[in-house]
Amino acid sequence: MRKNLFLSFFVTCWLLSAVCHAGAGTSGAQFLKIGIDAKTSALGGVGAVSSGPESLFLNPAGIYCGSARTAVNLSQAMWIESVNYSNVAISREFGFGALGLGVNYLSVPAITKYDSAGAKQEESYSPTDMAVTLGYGNKISAALSYGVNVKYISSKIDTETAAAFGGDLGAQYLFNDLRLKLGAVIQNIGTQLKYVNEGDPLPTTFTLGAKYTLPVNSKLDECFKIDHGVNFNLDVNYVNDSGAIGRFGIEYARNFGEFGCALRTGYKTNVAGLTGSAGLTAGLGLEYNDYSLDYAFVTYGVLTDVHRISLGMKW
Repeated sequence: MRKNLFLSFFVTCWLLSAVCHAGAGTSGAQFLKIGIDAKTSALGGVGAVSSGPESLFLNPAGIYCGSARTAVNLSQAMWIESVNYSNVAISREFGFGALGLGVNYLSVPAITKYDSAGAKQEESYSPTDMAVTLGYGNKISAALSYGVNVKYISSKIDTETAAAFGGDLGAQYLFNDLRLKLGAVIQNIGTQLKYVNEGDPLPTTFTLGAKYTLPVNSKLDECFKIDHGVNFNLDVNYVNDSGAIGRFGIEYARNFGEFGCALRTGYKTNVAGLTGSAGLTAGLGLEYNDYSLDYAFVTYGVLTDVHRISLGMKW
């Protein structure tokens, strides 16, 4: 029954992605396609099987972890051409599931204005984009979880503004041996982002992902209570305006009681029409009790390199 339900979800998402493909074209709110937290970015951008508050932006099925706690994730990136991208996500688990609230905010450095004749003006403007997301996640069983988001998206260029509403739907399935986890999510289904009389669809994205954990055990580890293993992550994305994208990541994680550390690397393929978007990613993570610090380095070929930092806490 559980496997049939999960299979039905995959088929439904696949059909929805086919509908998205039929209307493929240029999308608005492109900032929604930018990586969010440092851990995910260091692993090549994989996120369908993520867990924690940052899952609000990746797969809302992951915001419910069964710990009945409050968790926060703060991320900051200086993106291409000094574009600033900030994200905050908070989740809280209750008896009826988990609720999440997230905010994405992107700002572009000041741009000088020119008149219709090409003459430089004294004034300037700074384009901004923002998304506010409300999410809910829960478990159908110990193995199967689901999540749903609703979001408000706004964009401003000079004196003109645009707004849209969107939604996400996701599921995750954890096999009995706890080593293999599957995820599926469809994101940014919604209204057009419309400036004046011109509107663009949201960048609807369909993602299938998997994570396999390979434990590393030895007598020495048992003696010193060291827990470590290797996680292999894979995502396949389909975006309505840029086609298929592949992402792969490897993480070596090691825990020493209250302290934990992780080394991460990954690879992302080219986005259609954006030469140089493929490349290697790398990063590391540190944990102490209920606090975490993650760093990611992402290459964008001839464009630039991006550094991203995330802070997390639970209570």
